[in-house]
This record gives sequence, C-alpha cells and structure tokens, in this order.
Amino acid sequence: MEPVVNDLHPKKTGRRWVIPSVVVVIFAVLGAGSIFVNAATSTSSLWSTNTVPKTISASDNKAVELGVRFKASVAGEVTGVRFYKGAQNTGTHTGQLWDNQGDLLAEATFTNESSSGWQTVSFAQPVQIAANVPYVVSYYAPKGHYSYNDYYFTKARTKGNLTAPANSSTVGNGVYIYTSGTAFPTQTYRADNYWVDVLFSTKIVGSTAKPAPPTSVQATQSGSGIVLTWPAASSANPIKNYAIIRNGSQIATVGATTLTYTDTSLTAAKTYSYQVETIDNAGSVSVASPTATVTYNVSPTPTPTPSGTFVKPGTVGYLGATSALTVYQPGGAAPSGCSWISYGLRCDQDDITWDHVWIKGSVYWTGVGNLTLTNSIVQGGDNGEWYALLGHPSNTGTINSTITVTDSTVGWLPGKTPPPGQDVAPVWALYGNQRQIVERSDLSGMAQGIDPTDGSIIKDNWIHGLVQNSTDPNNPTHLDGIYSQGGGNITITGNYVDVPARSDTTAAVFIQDRGSSDTGISITNNYLTGGAFTLRNQTGINVDVENNVFGQSVWGPVGDLNAGYVGTFGTWSGNVQTDGTVIAKP
Repeated sequence: MEPVVNDLHPKKTGRRWVIPSVVVVIFAVLGAGSIFVNAATSTSSLWSTNTVPKTISASDNKAVELGVRFKASVAGEVTGVRFYKGAQNTGTHTGQLWDNQGDLLAEATFTNESSSGWQTVSFAQPVQIAANVPYVVSYYAPKGHYSYNDYYFTKARTKGNLTAPANSSTVGNGVYIYTSGTAFPTQTYRADNYWVDVLFSTKIVGSTAKPAPPTSVQATQSGSGIVLTWPAASSANPIKNYAIIRNGSQIATVGATTLTYTDTSLTAAKTYSYQVETIDNAGSVSVASPTATVTYNVSPTPTPTPSGTFVKPGTVGYLGATSALTVYQPGGAAPSGCSWISYGLRCDQDDITWDHVWIKGSVYWTGVGNLTLTNSIVQGGDNGEWYALLGHPSNTGTINSTITVTDSTVGWLPGKTPPPGQDVAPVWALYGNQRQIVERSDLSGMAQGIDPTDGSIIKDNWIHGLVQNSTDPNNPTHLDGIYSQGGGNITITGNYVDVPARSDTTAAVFIQDRGSSDTGISITNNYLTGGAFTLRNQTGINVDVENNVFGQSVWGPVGDLNAGYVGTFGTWSGNVQTDGTVIAKP
C-alpha cells in the first residue's frame, strides 16, 4: 500500500534503551578448592525504558505490521520483542523475528499488557543470530494507532552491540505493511520509527552461537511417501546440512540448499512425527524444530530404485552457498532495468542476464530477446502472485524471445501458499511465444513443473514437489510434471520427473496438440513417475518416446483422457518399468 496524506500510514520515533546488563557469576564449590565459573550474559535493546515517542497514537486505525531492521556486531540470541503502546492501540498483539529475506524465525503473543508504555514478550526459545547480519523484529497492531516519530532513520542508530541502519533506497528502515494478519514488513515512509525494539542477549565469556532450527516443518502425504518441507534456518556459521528426525531418531541428512525430503519407508495406518535440525559447518547442531505429525494411510508399493542416464534428485539446481548470491527482495534493491511493484519484480528491458542472484519474489518479464538465468534461485509468491518466472511479451504473435535457465532453483517461497486455481509452472510463457531452454535445474512448489513451448529444450532437470492449490475437493487443479500445450520441435531428455500418483495429476508428461503443423517432439532417457497415467499424448504428430523408465501411476504407464483424444507415437523403443518390464508401443 502506498502511504496517503490523511495519516493512513505508519510513522516512527527515536532513541534507544538498554536493559541494565545482568551479569551472573555462579561459583560452585565441588570439593576442596574446586571452583567453576559460569559464563556471564548481557541483555540489551536499542532504546531505554524511559524513552517516549513523539506521537503516542497515530490516527491511522488500519491493521498493520510494524518493525525495525537491526544487526548485532557479535553473535548472540534474540530472546523477545517489545514495542511502545498508546491507549488506543488495542487488540491482541504478536511479536515476530524475521531474517532479512522474510523468513519467520520466531513469534509470540503479548499478554498482560498495560494500557500504555513499553510492552514486552519473550519467545518460547531464544533464537541464535549471526554477527553483522541484518534481521527484523516487528509486531502486529490489529487496530492500528501505533506510536511513531517522523524522519527518525535518516541516520543509523547504534547502542552497544546493536545498530538500526539508516533508511535508504536499498535498505529500508522502519518498516511496515498493511495486512489482515502477521506478514513480513517491507515498506517504508519518511524514514519513520514505529518504536519496535529487540531483546538481545550475548554471552560475554565463551559465546559460540549454535544454529537455529527451521521455524516450522510441513508434512504431507504424496502417493507412497510423506513429503517434508521447511523454511531455511539462520546460523552464525554457514549451514552444512539439515538432519531429518522421525519419531525421535535421525533417518537422513540433506544439503544446506535442499529444503525438502521425501520419506518412503512407511507402514500403513502408522503415525509419524517429524522434526528437522540444522547443522553448521563447524558441526554444531541446533535444537529440533517444531514437530509435524501425519498418519500414513496407504500401504506403499515397493518400487525398485530407478537406474538410467537421467539425473538424480538433489544433484541439480543451485548447489552453491547462498552467501555467494546477490539477494533481491521487495522493499530492497532491484536488478538493473527492473523495479519492485505490487505484483513482484517487473522487468521491461530486452536481453537480461542474471548470474548468482537470489530473487525472493515473482519475476514479470515483458521484454524480448533473451532472459538468461544461471547459478541462481528465484522464488515466487511474495505478494500472492501466481508465477515465479513469467514471460509476458507485449507481442502475442510468433516466437520472439527465449527464457534460458541453467543450474538454478526455481519455485515458491517456503511458507507461502500458491493462490488457488492457478494451473501454472515455475517457468512460464504466458502467450506461448517464448521458447524455454531449461537445463540442470530444480523446479518445484507449484501445480505444474514446466510448460515447454515451440522449440524448447527441457534437459537434465529435477521436477518434483507439485502443489494442489485448489480449496475445492470437487474441482481440483490439474497437476502435471511437464505439460506441452502446443508447439513442435520440443526436446525432453534426461529429466527426473516425480509427481503424485493421484487422479488429480494428469501425468508426469502430458502432450497436447494445438496446431496441425506441430511436429518433432521427442521424450528420451527420462525417469517418469506418478500421475493418473504417467505419459499422456493427445496429439496426432507421432511423438518419439525412447529409453525412458516409468515408475508408479494410478492406471498405467500410458493413456489418454478418453477415446476422443487418441495420440499417435513415432519411434518407440527401450521404454521399461522400474522392474525392467518392457512397455509395448500403444
């Protein structure tokens, strides 16, 4: 929301406070002359407890999340949040801690508030934060009437180990967002201060911060497995692995950039509880995350491990350190030729090249020529958009541009839910007039995996984690791994396509013909599993299918919607099920 002149915008104030340092030294005498000294701690904040805002209660009565961006010069713990309250600021308030990318790290509800003055809440568990890394603390004011000082963050504010940076075009401070519920605040107005503060604690002696666990874990059944997903955790040291805990025992580890795991060693009608722990590069392990519990209600069919020339899960996508990426997100800087608007990152220029970027928001490209993304991460879903990387040229005619994605991860922001009814993929050409060359990439988190157009090359990708976003069980979104809605000369090779084996999934690969001139589609050397049928072909253009391995499905490896859509195949050879059974040409 843009600020308006009738005071319907958050405002801010300034000074800081410091809780007097609490130094605790415990001497335990364990026999003659044996004395052990426990590490002392210091708790601080940005403003003192006797600081009073210039404006106690704004006239703005809209529900709003208000926050402050800060960093600490040393590693430590955030133990809670506080804010200044005027008598009109009523309703239930919640306090939040976020990383700088908008991932929620901790949340707590304020209780026993006074009618006005500083209000404080502690998190159930302290959250470890790294030195010199920005974070945001905020609170939700459901009735508005927040406190503020204008133009407060025209310069940085430092107190002890804590700094609240100055507001600028690239780093916003104080921050807010109008919202009907808790949300990451990204907007700023006149460098105002909304009087939100952090409770920060550091051990003076021997402080080595452990990594924090993921703030949540989601567990959902998908076919013969339970799929776990979680948001990225925070850590003073680089994260090396995540450990998967099932019913109290570790069952697996995954890499630092892999935020999903599928458990297939399951027993029907048994309840499983999952947690995730963070492991940093020094071997330090976090406490366990919150628990996700699910009862597995299908007896899995044992499936041999597929073998072939296709890629394997977890071996493609962006596999490097996230610290090597330049981060772009709403409220911050934008790449050259682009700007953040209400529906994501809009880029109108032709011929864009991005390498080693992390875009935490939906990308809307209207240009022509080439958009090239390499060694990067793009995650849609910042403001409820229905795409992650969308090509939408003004020319709706013949192909005039190409989207190239290599060695990258494209999907949906962790913790965000794709809007219902949107039948789209992470990489999407709206008018079908942008060819796609996608190689060695990780595509997940939406209803589709990818929708190749005329002349596209889809090679050596891991396509997985499709999401059913319909809220109507009688009218589900149609899910597909690879879905061609028309176009010839499409190459689909070397991919690992893992989609749910359910009736709401049309197929792992679904080919439709929308033009009699379409020709030259080849599907070779892939692993394809899931779907009502695993492969569906509704074209009459003799699709070539060779050397693919087919996994499980509901009704069989190959089929059509009905007798009115009988597809034709050209070359058919070397196609087998996972147990080696040869699949005859339809």
